[in-house]
Amino acid sequence: MYESAPISAAQPASCVVPAVANDPATGGNAREAVTYYTASGVSPGLPAESEDGTSRWSATVVHTAATAALSAETLQEGYQRTKAGEVAWHTGNLRAAQWTENQRKREQTFYGSVNSARNNAKAVASSMATGASYDQPGTLVAPFLSNDVDTNLMVASAAGAQKALGTAATARDSNASGSVKNVPAARTQSVVAGSEWQTTWARTTAGLDAWATANSSGPSASALWWAQAKLHAVALNTWWTNWDSSSTELTPGNVAMTETEVQTTASQSAACRVDASPAGGGTWAANAAADKAACKTACQTAARDALLVNPDTTSPTVDNGGLSMAAFSGGAVTTWCGAYSFETGGTTCRLLSGGNVPVINAADTQGNAADFCAGLTTVTNWTGR
Repeated sequence: MYESAPISAAQPASCVVPAVANDPATGGNAREAVTYYTASGVSPGLPAESEDGTSRWSATVVHTAATAALSAETLQEGYQRTKAGEVAWHTGNLRAAQWTENQRKREQTFYGSVNSARNNAKAVASSMATGASYDQPGTLVAPFLSNDVDTNLMVASAAGAQKALGTAATARDSNASGSVKNVPAARTQSVVAGSEWQTTWARTTAGLDAWATANSSGPSASALWWAQAKLHAVALNTWWTNWDSSSTELTPGNVAMTETEVQTTASQSAACRVDASPAGGGTWAANAAADKAACKTACQTAARDALLVNPDTTSPTVDNGGLSMAAFSGGAVTTWCGAYSFETGGTTCRLLSGGNVPVINAADTQGNAADFCAGLTTVTNWTGR
């Protein structure tokens, strides 16, 4: 038996890996012998690995040094950090710098577009305000292409504001349809001390005379309006003059709201003929009044309500005179009551709307004084006013 030498418990300072020889025919070594040191530093350690690779640290030395370097901390930006921490900090710092740069580019793009739109708006506004021959662009661009509030903010190829105003001013001042066709007026400064900043509209006799002359042969729309307004004012004056003196003619129950009875050839009271409209016009309709007096009141009330309106308001509460103003709607012409008929037996009250000349019912031979046919005499004094 062979007895091996005992193995030392102490780690050797170095060990040698023999050289690898070339083919004997070639000679020399394919790799020289390599000495691996188990410690770094001064002898017996190895201060630094040789450049030719014949003196190197062992893997344990390299691992130990790397582990120590990984765990070592250094002061960076006021904080103690390991190498991994430094890498993480630089990575995060780079990410923040990249985000800031990207945000700057985004803002540059955004504000660039805003400035471009503002420049477009300024250019268009300047042209609109001062360009006597400026037309809006044929192809609209932002911010005039569309607008959230008004999608027709601009009209392609339409006349600019200054050009349109110039055209309007020319039309205004033309002899055919211009300013001479409108009521002339000018602003004058107040002469009251302390109120010089105020102005009022002033009209001259000469200006109004020129306006009247210009509209005498071919009146403008405003002249036609004033002509109708004059007629309306005259009609109102006539109506109110009559109302002040004769309003009782439209007051139900008042003796001034007179009637004219229509009788038979034998001078007897009878009901009106209600199966057809009378020659004087009007339409008969049933009413729920239970006797002759109530039937008369119903007709008088219907006439008043159709020919008058109540201008009072409830919200807010304002007394404007009550039921005392002329009704100007077309409905009043046909809905006023001008006659009534009452026939006993069937207890039938009929009201005639739009006429006050009823015709007697020749077939009514009851000779009953409760039967009655009459027209409201004074109502027509108000239907044409």
